[in-house]
Amino acid sequence: MVIELSLATGIAPRHIAELDLRSIDTMAYLIDQHNKAMKNGKPSGTGEVPSRYGSAQLSG
Repeated sequence: MVIELSLATGIAPRHIAELDLRSIDTMAYLIDQHNKAMKNGKPSGTGEVPSRYGSAQLSG
């Protein structure tokens, strides 16, 4: 699992090996969520509103 996280995050394996199990689990979960979002065509972490809400326009 250390190698997979290293490849997915770009963090050196020796640094991942120093993390506690909870941190590794959290990192793996976030990567999994990102991959699921990308698979569904939704950008992750871009601040964009999903298309089902339409395009919000600010009036001013």
